Amino acid sequence: MRPVGGVGFRPAKLANPKGAEWIWLHIPPLLERLGCPNETYQLYDFYHVTEHLQLFADAAFTKENERKDWFKNARKTLKKRGALPLIKKMNKFINEASGERYNTMIKQRDYLLRAYREGRLNYPEIIEKKLPIGSGESTWRCRLPSRQTGEPEGSD
Repeated sequence: MRPVGGVGFRPAKLANPKGAEWIWLHIPPLLERLGCPNETYQLYDFYHVTEHLQLFADAAFTKENERKDWFKNARKTLKKRGALPLIKKMNKFINEASGERYNTMIKQRDYLLRAYREGRLNYPEIIEKKLPIGSGESTWRCRLPSRQTGEPEGSD
């Protein structure tokens, strides 16, 4: 696959702009102009999303071990079961919070809820297709040599 305009194509494409929401407006027209396949996925960077989970955990728990356990389980739930079960768990903690803790938890939950409604938290599906879920991984993969050309994908 020869890179076109600095983008190397594979049969399924994954758009992962590290959580910068304004970029999403430009991705569909760009992919169309570049002739990308119809099977294109938009996904929020998993590691960026987990930063919001950590902020939620920091507000929800005062004990370090509870915070760490919840965060670890939240990441696992997001990867294996998706965002909706996690959002439902978050709602239970929000119902018991008040004040600034409540506001922080709402803000972090709403970030996930908005991304879920936009269809950009489909980690189980993306993992099943063996596509990267984080920008570090996808950046690394883009620098791997293309099987057809032997040149790093994304290079000019």
